[in-house]
Amino acid sequence: MTSPSGGTYAPGSSFIAAWTASAISGPVRVVVRQAGREIATVTTTGAASDSQSITVQSAWTPGSDYDVCASASSAIGAITSCRTFSVASGTPTIAMTSPSNGGSYARGATFTAAWTASNITSPVRVVIRRSRSEIATATTTGPATGSQGITIPSGWAVASDYDICASASSSIGTITDCRTFSVR
Repeated sequence: MTSPSGGTYAPGSSFIAAWTASAISGPVRVVVRQAGREIATVTTTGAASDSQSITVQSAWTPGSDYDVCASASSAIGAITSCRTFSVASGTPTIAMTSPSNGGSYARGATFTAAWTASNITSPVRVVIRRSRSEIATATTTGPATGSQGITIPSGWAVASDYDICASASSSIGTITDCRTFSVR
């Protein structure tokens, strides 16, 4: 194994496992282990030198006892090479908890937008979109949990292709959750 070179990865993030072998007589088998117990087969390949992206699964418990191993047969028997890595705790999450998905609001009406987030690395940003294009910023706020009244402007078109989305940066990139609504 030539990589990873240690590192800590959050569930949902990926890293590259790379290996180089010579004088092998069979396929290279790459696995992920926790505390020495195999938890995932990454690949079995005939390529002596290759790499593979590995995505950390949400079911993998946080810890520093992980390794990724490549093994193959050779003239002298089985050979195995491993590299260690850690899985971070705290899967980043974000959720719009209000309004309910598919709600319908009259122009001029006010509804409450509410959200929760955990393990984020930036303020929560709440925007309103129509046909997936941003048309208004509702708020950019520090709290991971919050709410705000949203008044539908009288000039907005009657349509069913609106959504309100909360997003934030995290250790695995930007995470977003949206609720669709219509304006009547």
